[in-house]
Amino acid sequence: MKKTRAYIQGGFVDPQKLLFTSDYGRKVRDVAGDRSGELVDAYMNVAAQVYRDHPFYEPAEQVAILRQTLKAVSLEAPE
Repeated sequence: MKKTRAYIQGGFVDPQKLLFTSDYGRKVRDVAGDRSGELVDAYMNVAAQVYRDHPFYEPAEQVAILRQTLKAVSLEAPE
């Protein structure tokens, strides 16, 4: 009830029309199942483009970068 009251006070919910559910024709799983492959393909295409543009570090460079990073990181528990 606290959330509802806050939404009413914020003007997001009309107290005269407290409708928390409405009629729907389909469920999310019905629609998502049909389009999940499309979504995965789109995500993978974007991810591939992003990661292909990243610099490739040779192992020796990666070790140096990791050592430099670890010097700046504290592994002690916070107080």
